[in-house]
Amino acid sequence: MRFILFVLLLATAGLAHAADTLVTKGADGKIGPGAAKSWKVTGGTVTFALAAGADGPAIAQFLTARLANAQVKLEGGALVISGIPAEALLDQLSAMSLSGGGDPLADLAGMGGAAVAMDTPEGGGSIRAAKPNTTAFATHIKDHDAGERIEVEVIEAKRGTFPEVTLKLKVRRVAKSGPLKKKLKSGQVIEAAVLFHGSQAGIDLWAGQNQRNLAAFYVSSGDRITVHPVAREGDAIAIDWIERK
Repeated sequence: MRFILFVLLLATAGLAHAADTLVTKGADGKIGPGAAKSWKVTGGTVTFALAAGADGPAIAQFLTARLANAQVKLEGGALVISGIPAEALLDQLSAMSLSGGGDPLADLAGMGGAAVAMDTPEGGGSIRAAKPNTTAFATHIKDHDAGERIEVEVIEAKRGTFPEVTLKLKVRRVAKSGPLKKKLKSGQVIEAAVLFHGSQAGIDLWAGQNQRNLAAFYVSSGDRITVHPVAREGDAIAIDWIERK
């Protein structure tokens, strides 16, 4: 047991730094330096200058595993991250421990002031989004044929408490099959809540389908994405599958 503990300590030693997060967040909500002494936002990319003693390769490898839908690389000693809007990325990084001791989805759900409910039965753990009743969910998400998917352009993403998001979309390519084939036309604008697999008890963010749909929280206006629309109560439309281009 002591040997295993020693190995685990060695594995995370390269990530340890005076600051336990890449950036920090003050009581006033402002982002400050951490393991990164400064950063620059250029378009959809954030470039971090690392502080002395920070292990760039170890941090890059760690963040690659933890940041869903992001591209992480080292360029000339600087850490370059793209694929997530800068404001959301910085917020998320301020809650993500580099020590490796936390849960990646707990870190993820820390962004935007969201809370996380955790259960640890028999030493295991399940992560659930707090206030699940505010997030659209389905107790069962059915498999579907690829012909039922539509290509859309994002007009607006209306974000609530993580991972709650409703997308305003313009249809660019209609479905080839399925119950909504004739209902959704090219050029039509729709608003659709993104569904997550779960129940009133909570939403398991580890579930494969939920991992995919988390991408919806990070889309920006103008993005082209492919989604699977499903009919809800009345004329409401929801999305239970999303793929970014």
